[in-house]
Amino acid sequence: HPSNRVASARDKQPHHLLPTMSDEYEHYDDSDIEDEEEEVLTHAEHKAKGNESYKGKDYRRAIAQYTLAIETAKSELEDADESLAKETKPLLASYYGNRAAAFTMILKYRDAIEDCDAALAVDPTFTKAHTRKGKLQMTLGDLDGAKKSFSLGMIRDPNDSAMLKQKEEVDTMQKRY
Repeated sequence: HPSNRVASARDKQPHHLLPTMSDEYEHYDDSDIEDEEEEVLTHAEHKAKGNESYKGKDYRRAIAQYTLAIETAKSELEDADESLAKETKPLLASYYGNRAAAFTMILKYRDAIEDCDAALAVDPTFTKAHTRKGKLQMTLGDLDGAKKSFSLGMIRDPNDSAMLKQKEEVDTMQKRY
């Protein structure tokens, strides 16, 4: 017999398709949580997980993993001797660079620029950060900043033809406007 209430979309779905409370928590397993708490990853392992997420286009998860890589590497640097610091600094710069790339993919350009600056503060020879920063500045319409970034990168690596091309593109754009 007909009911007095209006049927909702939920009522029209076959009951086997409706989520149940157990479905919601199915992926939560106590043993997983315990394993995660016991497992301490190195900065390189966090970077690898970040790279995996990035390749899978899960940029937010990649950002989270690169952030963990950055934090882990920074804490390692606090206790590092000179040789370990020399080894870790370029890695730390690359983690900032990777996170900047992930920020770029979700259109967080200013955050990406901050990471490029952080990478260069840690390792001024990391020319990829100059290139990425310059491209981001171009995207944001900061042609003067972009030109400066490409110029600084070219001081570090005068033979980088891609950076030279980018700088020339900025020059052309500046002439147009």
